[in-house]
Amino acid sequence: MHRDLNPENILIDKDGNVKITDFGLVTRLSVSNNHTDERCGAPGYIAPEVFKYDKRVISTTYNAKCDVFSAGCIFFEMYG
Repeated sequence: MHRDLNPENILIDKDGNVKITDFGLVTRLSVSNNHTDERCGAPGYIAPEVFKYDKRVISTTYNAKCDVFSAGCIFFEMYG
């Protein structure tokens, strides 16, 4: 998971190719451990469940779906 997707971390080269940058918060997950407890990322692009974080409730942990939420926020901002 990237965990910090936001417009500042997306670059477009002269040929129109998209490049994702800033991999400082990236985390690799395994099949048995598909989430992380750590809260991080740009506030305007963090999934709501991350804000409601509770260690005892798995639905409030950061997982790959949270990066999809961040990408959706970016697309909305670009085209909305």
